[in-house]
Amino acid sequence: MKTILLDLDGVLNTYNGKYEENIIPPLKTGAEEFLQQLAAEYIVVIFSTRKEELVELWLKENNLDKYINRVTNTKVPAFVHIDDRCIVFNGNYQDTIKKIKFFKPYWKK
Repeated sequence: MKTILLDLDGVLNTYNGKYEENIIPPLKTGAEEFLQQLAAEYIVVIFSTRKEELVELWLKENNLDKYINRVTNTKVPAFVHIDDRCIVFNGNYQDTIKKIKFFKPYWKK
């Protein structure tokens, strides 16, 4: 099975840019169904800069831990990365620079 590296904040929860070190925002609507579908076909690894223990506790409290292979704060080799703050490189450096200059995560649009 291929690995999916999945960001926590802004993807699985209702993060809106206001970071609190020891508080993870509530579960985003549809996140459990999304994880269930992913876990049926992929190994799901959560990537977060938050403390791993805090993320693991949040996953358990939201009954999501059954879909997750592991939690890490180190990017691991993966088939794809899913993140609310990513830019896909299309092979053109100038396009990428433009994307960087005008980038906004979906929750700021």
